[in-house]
Amino acid sequence: MHDRERIAELIAAGGTLQGTARAVGASRNAVRRAVRPGARRRYKRAELADQYGPAIRDVLADHPTLAVAQVAELVEWPASRRRLSDLVAEYRPAAIERSTEHLNRPTFRRLDAARPTFRVATFAAPTLGRFHGRQDSASGVPD
Repeated sequence: MHDRERIAELIAAGGTLQGTARAVGASRNAVRRAVRPGARRRYKRAELADQYGPAIRDVLADHPTLAVAQVAELVEWPASRRRLSDLVAEYRPAAIERSTEHLNRPTFRRLDAARPTFRVATFAAPTLGRFHGRQDSASGVPD
């Protein structure tokens, strides 16, 4: 948007609406809105990046190489694919760096040498006359 502080300064210095509009490259109505009583001096347009940025970062943190179309489906992106691809390109390097950080660090496992574990060996009771769950007709032992 146009620099509202500069517009207010030019008008306060005695500039005309048309001259100020020409100087800042804005329309006369934009200059009128900027100097209207109660108008904000700083104008910031709400962006989808502010609303969807955390969700995009979360998806990329879990899956840093996910395609833009799949990210759009997961976060239910309502706007143009171009803007989303710009945001993904901005956030992806940090997500990839975080996902590969653990590969560069040595890992140490804690050994509990003071507590050895012993397991009791168990064996199945032997049965006669059975083969793969079928009854041996000679022994008469049911399954």
